Amino acid sequence: MGSMRKYETVPGFFAQDNDPGVVNELQLPHYGSSTEKTLPRFGLIDESLDRWTQFAAKIEQLNKTAAPGVHYKVFFLGRHGQGVHNVAEAKYGTKVGHRLGGFDLGYFCFDLFSMRLTGMGKVGFRFVGGLIASFDDRIRYWAKLNGDGDLVWGPDAQLTQLGVQQAKDARLEWEKERQFHIPLPEFLYTSPLTRAIQTNQITFGDTLGLRPTVVENIREHNGVHTCDKRRTRSEIQKDFPEIHFEQGFTEEDLLWAPDYRETYANIDLRVRDVLDMIFDNDSEAEDKLKFISITTHGGFIGGFLRVCNHRPWILPTGGVIPIVVKGYGEMRN
Repeated sequence: MGSMRKYETVPGFFAQDNDPGVVNELQLPHYGSSTEKTLPRFGLIDESLDRWTQFAAKIEQLNKTAAPGVHYKVFFLGRHGQGVHNVAEAKYGTKVGHRLGGFDLGYFCFDLFSMRLTGMGKVGFRFVGGLIASFDDRIRYWAKLNGDGDLVWGPDAQLTQLGVQQAKDARLEWEKERQFHIPLPEFLYTSPLTRAIQTNQITFGDTLGLRPTVVENIREHNGVHTCDKRRTRSEIQKDFPEIHFEQGFTEEDLLWAPDYRETYANIDLRVRDVLDMIFDNDSEAEDKLKFISITTHGGFIGGFLRVCNHRPWILPTGGVIPIVVKGYGEMRN
């Protein structure tokens, strides 16, 4: 079952989703970034002592007054803590930045280890297409290996000690905002990759009384890179017995391919499938879920922002970005 739903970000609640407008004749959007892994109050603009109570009331009111078929949900998107592959990127990668008309395009980062563009907008590929074409397969050399004799990043890279600490820092942010009655996630989703499950486990543990659900489509930009190949279902279950797998989750990783890197358009399709699943499964429920956590990866988060027409935002490892999403439209068979 799929859907014809559409998704939009509801701006005005968080600093990350404020529309800064566009610049120059290329209509290139400003790109947000932060040196902090998580903004104070997760970016909530309201600084009052009852900020989260007011926020929850506004979400409740949006749903209460919504037209038929329209629902509002709050997603807390958490990026996993630093993984071994991130250390390898820093070791073997480099970034290429440009300036145009005084506007710093350093956010358009081309990482030689991952062949990944971050902060890429509508003109991203067009803008740097010539640059990408100048690199050959040797650039992907390290990404195709499992390690370099010092670091082991594949398959399925794990958290570093710094990554573990970043997940603990995210937990502290949640604990801090609980004092101000932040709405807690009613459902936990996570990528099947180890670094994401570890991050989810450290961040939330059993404090919410919820079993995280592993969803295949919540994984990182897929293919070629061994760090993004997941382990078998049995191996994951053995290490994380507390998790729950979505229906149909396969024993082997059937999506990862050693010679094909999925497109950004395909990532967006996966994001849409996840949103469809969440909104469609909830459409018949009397008590609809409003607050949802997804522990995932930079590539998936980038796709989520694109699908929901959210301002691009560069999220460091261990970071969290909340988004109010309006979903509307009908299901289809």
